[in-house]
Amino acid sequence: MAKYKLMLKEGKYDSIGIELSNLDNADKVSSMSEYNESMEDLRQEYDLQTLELENSIRDNENKEKIITCIIISLIITFTLSILLYIQNKKLKRYREKWRVMQISAEIALRNKSTILSNMSHEIKTPLNALIGFSDIISESNDLDDNAMQECNDIIKLNSSLLQNLINDVIDMSRLNINNLRINLKSCDIIDICRKTINTLQQIKQTDADILFESDIKRLIIKTDPARIQQVLINLLVNATKFCKQGSIILKVEREGDMVYVSVSDNGTGIPLDKQHLVFDRFEKVDEDTHGTGLGLSICKLIVTELKGKIWVDPAYTEGARFIFTLPIVN
Repeated sequence: MAKYKLMLKEGKYDSIGIELSNLDNADKVSSMSEYNESMEDLRQEYDLQTLELENSIRDNENKEKIITCIIISLIITFTLSILLYIQNKKLKRYREKWRVMQISAEIALRNKSTILSNMSHEIKTPLNALIGFSDIISESNDLDDNAMQECNDIIKLNSSLLQNLINDVIDMSRLNINNLRINLKSCDIIDICRKTINTLQQIKQTDADILFESDIKRLIIKTDPARIQQVLINLLVNATKFCKQGSIILKVEREGDMVYVSVSDNGTGIPLDKQHLVFDRFEKVDEDTHGTGLGLSICKLIVTELKGKIWVDPAYTEGARFIFTLPIVN
């Protein structure tokens, strides 16, 4: 049987036939029986191998399904991780925006409190002066011309202070909404400076001389003359607060296509570590001086809107010197 089984496995069917034909009847019956048994064994072995093959195919299919499921799970996990990362970044941005808004709201509240406190203090002084000297003029009949002129000068000065305070608050509100009105037109910067000096000399509260210096007789530029005068008045009035003796000098120079305007004094000066802060809103070098702390920040806003720059000269050590530039556009 082993012989026929081996020949069947090897596919030697002709050899099996020849061998069977050469046997006698008795041997044929025996050989056929062996042959049939070999065929049955081979059939069973074939069925077993077929079953094993089918099981192996099913196992492979199951493995493929498992691998596919794992890959899909990984893809889903990776996708969810990316989405979660994006959402976390968005959430972080929203939190940062909220934090910035919260800080801005807190700053706005502090600024509101500061301006109300400053304004209540600053308005009280000139308002009391206006009321007091107005009462003196209206109730006194024996005032001589000098006393009357002195009362008028004080009323004029304090009226100007009140007007400047109100203008500062209005400009601050425009600064908050970026809506500062600028009216450009051709004008003589030298004439503007001379007129400003003449105005301040009449109402100054200092013994210091307010002088104007320039080698230029006339310089026409395209700017906002009212705003330039506002900047000059703020700078000069600031100088009078800290310079009670000596001189305050307004100077105009031309350099290329730019005009340089400076206000110098020989007063107390500004410490180097505070020079970069003086243009911040509500910043005051000396808390005991009058003012809202808005003037210099408004100066910076105006000069910036007019395409110029403004700064404190750190090299000037005799007091304080503010310099601003303007483009020369006819």
